[in-house]
Amino acid sequence: MKTVRIDEIWARLGVFSLEEILALADSLAAEGQRQPVVVRRLKDGTLELLDGHRRLLAARLLEATGRAIAGLPPGTIQAVDAAELPPGKAAEVEAAVDLRSPDWRTVVEAVARLHHTKSMADPQWTESRTDELISRITGLGRRTTRTKQRLALARYLHLVEAEPSERAALRKLRRILGKEDGE
Repeated sequence: MKTVRIDEIWARLGVFSLEEILALADSLAAEGQRQPVVVRRLKDGTLELLDGHRRLLAARLLEATGRAIAGLPPGTIQAVDAAELPPGKAAEVEAAVDLRSPDWRTVVEAVARLHHTKSMADPQWTESRTDELISRITGLGRRTTRTKQRLALARYLHLVEAEPSERAALRKLRRILGKEDGE
């Protein structure tokens, strides 16, 4: 865990209750930060916020009003790099951000990474468990997550390995689409 400047963190921010952010800002100023925000370093060196959006907003509010998080220098926040988290937890945190992306390929890649990470750690891991996990992470119903379709697309794009029973269908689909057979 390290202390980073608030203005170094880039985030896709959602809509939050102003009252909630004001209360959190007062709590951070009085009691300090109990849990670090989670970031990942992008290729260009930018820190992307993965978890802790309300805490970051509250810290920015504190900075704008001339206050700081108790125990930290003004304009800073405690952060942990996702790379320092256990692999399963890091995959979940990163997926939480990527699954909300408007870019379909980012969503498919997030599903593929999460399923791969979990299935490598637990040989009994199934697509249904991935679907349940994605439903919990996103807060969406299982019918909305469409994990099986995304994993099938991920296999087609060679993002995860296809099951033996799917390989023939994928070869046929690649031939129909004029793609080379990579197997």
